[in-house]
Amino acid sequence: MFSRKRLAYIIIITMIFSALFFLFNLDHDFLRSQAINDGDGILPLEKYSAILEGKADDGFIVVGNPQNESEELIKTNTIKALSQIKATHREVDYLSEADLSKEALLVFVVNDITKVGELEDIAEYIRKGGHAVFAAGIPSDSDISYLNPIWGILERGSFRTVTDLTFHEGFFPYDEIEVIQAYASYSSSLRLEKACEILISGENELPLVWSHDYDLGRISMINGTFMESKLSSGILIASINASLEQSIYPILATKTVFLDAIPPLFDGNDDHSFEYYGRSAESFVRDKLWAVLLQKATVLDLKLTSSFMAIDKQSFVSQNANQQTFSYISREIIQTGGEITLSGNHVELDNLTEERIQQTKDFFENFFPNYKLNAYYPLYGKMDQAQKEMILSVYPSIDILRILYEGDGITQSSGDFEVIDEQVYYPTTTYGFKAEGLQMYTFLSVLTSHGVISHSFDINSLFTVPSSESNWNTLNKTFDTLSDLYFKDTPWLESKTLSMAAEKVKLLDVLEVKTKTEVDQMTVACSDITIGQKFMFYSNKEIVSATGATYTRINSRYYMIEAKAASFVLHY
Repeated sequence: MFSRKRLAYIIIITMIFSALFFLFNLDHDFLRSQAINDGDGILPLEKYSAILEGKADDGFIVVGNPQNESEELIKTNTIKALSQIKATHREVDYLSEADLSKEALLVFVVNDITKVGELEDIAEYIRKGGHAVFAAGIPSDSDISYLNPIWGILERGSFRTVTDLTFHEGFFPYDEIEVIQAYASYSSSLRLEKACEILISGENELPLVWSHDYDLGRISMINGTFMESKLSSGILIASINASLEQSIYPILATKTVFLDAIPPLFDGNDDHSFEYYGRSAESFVRDKLWAVLLQKATVLDLKLTSSFMAIDKQSFVSQNANQQTFSYISREIIQTGGEITLSGNHVELDNLTEERIQQTKDFFENFFPNYKLNAYYPLYGKMDQAQKEMILSVYPSIDILRILYEGDGITQSSGDFEVIDEQVYYPTTTYGFKAEGLQMYTFLSVLTSHGVISHSFDINSLFTVPSSESNWNTLNKTFDTLSDLYFKDTPWLESKTLSMAAEKVKLLDVLEVKTKTEVDQMTVACSDITIGQKFMFYSNKEIVSATGATYTRINSRYYMIEAKAASFVLHY
């Protein structure tokens, strides 16, 4: 017979071991059935408004009536960029005396300035303290040289195509960096006054973007065809910043990392996978790649957003799917604070039905019945309106659509960070496993204009691109370099899942900003702002203090501002 005391000990020990056994042997199906999307718990934030005391800054005047396709693109992309930074702006074809009596910054979107105003009047406006950005470059007609002193040009030569660019220290929210094969611009060879500040230079130190003081005024020149592409939005914003000397605009201040087409649901890509890695695509992702991706996310404190590609021209047969790997990786993403979304291949997708889409939903809910998918991404091809409506009818929880930042508009879905009919459009701005060329150029530009990183790693491309130079055996090293350049070197950005980042787009969509710039301070007053909204601030003077806001220094001229009130003052 056991004593009562010993019996109590036995009961307690038995209960402890039973509890431990229960915890360590929980059915994974139970665990995943409890998973929910953290993005569903976002509560609306209270918005505040303030009235600016005194006269607000005059904003911008977009000047010029485009005469060709190049100038049409430059004007379109200029207006897009100004709208993104919430800048007050208006458009004129020709500068009137009244236009030149204000203090607005002039943005010229045609290169023949003789067609938009009297050169003497424009020169006098700048000389007396006006500011201007010449976004369409230098006139090809060498006889139009009246403004050379204003532009800081001593000598002009022939035009040529330039691709290798150096982004100079202090003019972008990033360290100085040279980018090979960055962006092809048709630019003029020239020699400048020593007083000019060079923002971007090309081969042999050719000035491509610079600013120049002319008496009391200041201008910036974009020497070339950069603004033909919206990928150059940050080039315009940096030019505006350099012209104004103090400039502020709201940003998203997030970095979002997408793992697309993970895990491989079906075995259609195994031929390439066995050739490259000696194993199936499913095995490679599950047993090798996933550990690398998860470790990188942990080290760099990244929140991962995955997409499983379940919609394409083939019928979805759940019995043929790699269910165990899908469950394992999806569960890992959720448990590490990430998010799962849906993607599809719309190339030759002309037979999509709601029934086929429902099959993908049934498959997902079999694993995660309480998890709501909030986003869809047409990873390949362009999604038409009918397909979009079908997907949204089956997945009513989807209110975020991912797209490319710039596509051809015909074979690819593309757009901006915006809200349309209560749908948030969230572009992929950069993609791939290499931080070089046009991708690095776009990264720097969008970082400057939007204060955002939105990068996609297409896992499917590791098996479908028929090249020994385009698989993980070679890309693993460039992946490490990219991770450092994009994510490690931008600690001032906050890592967010897609749903969390999309909330920032909603908040930015309704925000209005007015500023009053003085010699030693800038006052900012906002309408419909939420506390914590981030701003990019550029100044050639160091911030001394801030009232109603906090600030984080990025480099010698850039700061990130966090609003603590609807109105705040920066002292410099």
